[in-house]
Amino acid sequence: MTMVYFSSDLVEVERVSKQLTSVGITNEVRPSIVVNGRYPHPPEAEVWVRNDADCSEAFLQCLQCRAGFAKRKPTAFELDPWRELAAA
Repeated sequence: MTMVYFSSDLVEVERVSKQLTSVGITNEVRPSIVVNGRYPHPPEAEVWVRNDADCSEAFLQCLQCRAGFAKRKPTAFELDPWRELAAA
């Protein structure tokens, strides 16, 4: 098994897991490991791929989900859709 993704955004972790499942990649979501008796703060979750041969495809799927480091910065419109209308 190989970890392919982790985040403190649990909704995003579930989205990545569902995307992997939808393309036939068996995976599981786990809480992050405990270090020195403590969980990370904020709490994180990890997506693990069961079959190591699926890792390359799993990383590509993470990119397609725009998860983690693949996130793009939101545009001004996405942050405030009324901004452009108010400026007109």
